[in-house]
Amino acid sequence: MSGYLLIGRVVRRKTDWLEYVFPLYTVAALTCVAVALAAGTPLFGHSTQAYLMSMGLALGPQIIGHGSFNYALRYLPAAIVATLALLEPVGASGLAYVLFGEVPGAWAVAGMTLTLTSVGVLAWRER
Repeated sequence: MSGYLLIGRVVRRKTDWLEYVFPLYTVAALTCVAVALAAGTPLFGHSTQAYLMSMGLALGPQIIGHGSFNYALRYLPAAIVATLALLEPVGASGLAYVLFGEVPGAWAVAGMTLTLTSVGVLAWRER
């Protein structure tokens, strides 16, 4: 991930967001399809709901979520973007609680608290 963000930081200085993410995400998608085909994983014959959920995952976490990281690389150091990526599991846990009533355990809450505190300290120091 660090290498990916460092490369992205260098490329994003000279490249617009869409010019960067379109080829990047195309190669990632083609790689996923190739691996699925090589593993014999069926790509067709699933329910409409499964395809809609897959499109939602592609739009939400991938394009909006990781796309925002790639967008930010033009303006922020890669180390800051990498640190902000640590908030993903915290946000996912919050969504799991709100949407599905999943209550995180004590260790998970402790980890989330530590993560939020660490990112907060970094943001405060960078300000």
